[in-house]
Amino acid sequence: MRQFLLLLSLLYATATEAQIKWLETGQQWEFCMELGWVGSFGCDTLTVVGDTVIAGKPCKKMRGTKGYFRYAYEISDKVFISENGSSFQKVYDFDMIEGETLDVGLFTYQVDSIQVVDLGDFTGVRVQKAHVVGAPYRGFSTFYIAEGIGFIKSLQSEWQQCVCGYFFLQNLSCDFFIDGLNTHLVSFKQDDKIFRPADTLNCEGGISTHAPAYLENVRIEPNPVATTCRLSHSLPFSDGVLTLFNIAGIPVRQWKGLPEMLDMTNCLPGLYFLVLHRDGQVVFRNKVVKQ
Repeated sequence: MRQFLLLLSLLYATATEAQIKWLETGQQWEFCMELGWVGSFGCDTLTVVGDTVIAGKPCKKMRGTKGYFRYAYEISDKVFISENGSSFQKVYDFDMIEGETLDVGLFTYQVDSIQVVDLGDFTGVRVQKAHVVGAPYRGFSTFYIAEGIGFIKSLQSEWQQCVCGYFFLQNLSCDFFIDGLNTHLVSFKQDDKIFRPADTLNCEGGISTHAPAYLENVRIEPNPVATTCRLSHSLPFSDGVLTLFNIAGIPVRQWKGLPEMLDMTNCLPGLYFLVLHRDGQVVFRNKVVKQ
């Protein structure tokens, strides 16, 4: 009965004219980016500019203001995208039901629930609530997929990380990677209608990745590290989640709180980053060199 009622609601939403249409020429997504320690990384607008044929597929050509092109096509509520202009990957599928999973190349996500909501000027928009399953992005947990718009970030209370808003996947990393690429969907436009995520689904803000609050209060000795190192601090707290990331941005160790000794015996030689998240903020981050 539950799935039957859900199907009726989705059929009703599909029949409404105000629903966002996939890949209409003229559609625009505006994104702004901030890159960790570097700071502001600028803004970008992705626009559907017309029809083309890529890899034998009639599809839409999409142009970014930074000079790049992307391609996408839709078949029966399934959207396939190409970032390289040669191969396509299915990323969105609104025929999926609760519990189904989709491998989108960089990661796999599972649909947890489906709802029909109003997003700004758009009514009857289908939204999938989903979470990432499996390595390496499992820390992202819950996020949203809005039909016609794409991924929309949400905060994850346990990991204090967020999933960024974007239509394609290369900017999904957000604070998961070391230097924290935060990509915020500023607005989505189609004809005279507009949706600003800050108005709904608690998508405003994000985690500041470039201003650790207690950088000078934590010491790592010795550094470079041969096997183990001592972590000493004068912080007014000792809780949080401490994570050791390798240079690729993949977590290799994690501790609850602030241990006195860190064992890096089994870590390969190279550059690592030690990051402490607490209360939704990056409060400490520093480089660690393994000899």
